[in-house]
Amino acid sequence: MPSPSSILTRTALATVEAAYSLEGDDAAWLERLLRVARLDLDRGFGLYAATGRIERGHLFPRPPFVSVDLDPACRRHALALHGTMPCPILDAFAPRAVVCGALDEAWPRKLSGAQLYRDGMTGARVVDAFLLFAQDGEGGAVKIVAPSTTAIVTHPRTRALWGRVAMHAASALRLRHRVAANESACAVVDPDGRLHEASGELARDRSLRVRLSRAVKDAEHARTALKQDPERALSIWSALLAGRYSVVDRWESDGRRYLAVYKNDPRIPDPRALGATERAVVELVALGASTKEAAYALGLSTDAAAKALEQARRKLGVKSRGELTPFVAGDRASLSVRVGTAHLDVLVANTKMNPEALARLTEAEREVASAVSRGLDNAAIALARGTSVRTIANQLRRIFEKLGVKSRGELGARLFRWSREA
Repeated sequence: MPSPSSILTRTALATVEAAYSLEGDDAAWLERLLRVARLDLDRGFGLYAATGRIERGHLFPRPPFVSVDLDPACRRHALALHGTMPCPILDAFAPRAVVCGALDEAWPRKLSGAQLYRDGMTGARVVDAFLLFAQDGEGGAVKIVAPSTTAIVTHPRTRALWGRVAMHAASALRLRHRVAANESACAVVDPDGRLHEASGELARDRSLRVRLSRAVKDAEHARTALKQDPERALSIWSALLAGRYSVVDRWESDGRRYLAVYKNDPRIPDPRALGATERAVVELVALGASTKEAAYALGLSTDAAAKALEQARRKLGVKSRGELTPFVAGDRASLSVRVGTAHLDVLVANTKMNPEALARLTEAEREVASAVSRGLDNAAIALARGTSVRTIANQLRRIFEKLGVKSRGELGARLFRWSREA
C-alpha cells in the first residue's frame, strides 16, 4: 500500500486529456478518469466518483456512482453515506468552487462533514480520503474520492495541481452535457493551430481566430513537449480564451488528427451591468475561489482576473468581495424602471441570509458573520463591537468550523446561497 504522503502528479496531465474525451456515457467517462488517475491517487482501496447538482445550497448526487478497484466494504459504506438528503457531508462541498486534498486539508479541522465521513466509513477501516471536487459554473459538479486506511498528507503544490485537474474535469462535464444536447463544434483546427472550419463568431472575427489558433498551439505544446512537467504543462493548458472554448480530439477517416473546438463558457445568470469575463470571475470568487484560481479556471492572467473583479465591484457599487456574494449566490431579479423618458433595468439582489446557516450560530457569531458579508475586516468589526481583533478572529474561526467553510468568500456563499435554484 502507498505511504500516507505519496500522492503523486504523474498522471495529472493524462487525467485532463481523458476528461476531454466525449465518447460514451457519463459512467464510461468517469471510469476513464478513475483508471488514469488511480496510478497516483489510489491508497490501496480503489477510487470512486460521481456527479451532482447544487440546488438551494445543497449538493445532491446524480447517478451513476462509478468505482474502480474499490474495496467491497468501502463501496457498501460509501453508498450508504448519503441515505438522507440533504446530506451534511455533501453540503460541505456546496459553497466551494474547488475542493482538493485530504479530509483535514480540504476542509477545516473539526468540520462535521469530515468527521461524519470518517464515522460512516469506520466499518470499512477508512480513516481518511483524498478528495477532488469542482463545480462547472452551471449548477453541476464532479467528485472523485480515494479512501485510505491511513492519514493522508499532501504537498500544497500537489493539491494545487490536482485542483487544476478538478477544474478541467468540471469544464469537461459541462461540455459533455452540451454536446449531448446536440451542440456542435464551432471550429476545427489541426495540432499546429491551422484553422480548417469555423462558424459563428469565430467565422466573423479574424482576430479571435488568430488568438484561438495561438491558444490551441500553446495547449498542444503543453500536452506533448511538457509531459514530464505536468505542473508547467497545466499552467499553459488552461481554458482557452477567457474560458470561452474547450477542445477535444477528433480523428478523421484518413487517420489524421484534428481538434474540435466547442464554445464552453459557463452560462451563469448575469447581473446586467457585467461583461462575460467579469460575470465568470465574480461567480468563482463568490464560491470562495482565489483570484489566482479564478484566473486559471478561465484562462486569464492573474492581473486580468483581478482587473475584471475590480471592474465588477465598481459597476455593482460594492466596496468588497463579500458584498458581491448576494449578486451571485442570492435571489436577484431585473426591475424595469421608467425615469422621465428613459427606461432603466435595475438589478435587485436579495440580501436576506440563509436561516438554516444562521441557526447554527450564536447571536454574536451571526452579527460577526453579517459584518464579514458586508466586507468589513476583523479590525473594523472589532472596533464596531468594542472588542479585540483576537476575539473577532476566534469567533470567525468558530463560524468557519460550524458552517464548513475555509474563507470569507466561502462564508458569503454559505450565507446567501439558500434561495437560488442552480
